[in-house]
Amino acid sequence: MNAFNLRQPPAESVASEDPNPRLEALESSVAELRRRVEATPPTSGVALLVSSADLDRQMAALMIATGAASMGVEAYVFFAFFGIAALRRPAPPPRPRSPIDRVLGWFLPKGRNALGLSHMHFGGLGTLMLQKRMRDHNVPDLNELFAMAAEGGVRMSVCATSLDLMGLQRGDLIDYPGLEACGVGTFLSRGHDSRVTLFV
Repeated sequence: MNAFNLRQPPAESVASEDPNPRLEALESSVAELRRRVEATPPTSGVALLVSSADLDRQMAALMIATGAASMGVEAYVFFAFFGIAALRRPAPPPRPRSPIDRVLGWFLPKGRNALGLSHMHFGGLGTLMLQKRMRDHNVPDLNELFAMAAEGGVRMSVCATSLDLMGLQRGDLIDYPGLEACGVGTFLSRGHDSRVTLFV
């Protein structure tokens, strides 16, 4: 007598378990998964959200964007809050402005040439020193980076809510190819489809 009292399954039940249906179901699942993976485009590209009006941060964002474009990678830059200062025209067309809009316009830097450093600004002296060093070392300035971005096909948009908060309109901004005012959903969609998403 078996001390462990192991029970053997009936012979008919073993014979009825045919592995073929389960194998076919597994192969079907793998084929469906492969079809879905092949139908899904691979994520690529770089999406940047720029919310700073600091010259060094703006330059870092544009260097990343233009660098990606030069490698054939799609680049997208979304300007929000104080970051939109880099997109301001130095002399926007005249239009009626509320008192609050005028005050905000005084404090928000008027275009790329008015941006200062986040550190070592020293009342503008540090910024001038850095700009001279950039010229001495053939490093493109922010104006040249914007031109390179346009030539490389870097896409840009500006937060519509930030425009309203800063008292600006689309006509107050520079002419950049395809520049549009949009909501945060546009950035989230681009960021979702990008391999790299950065906040500057």
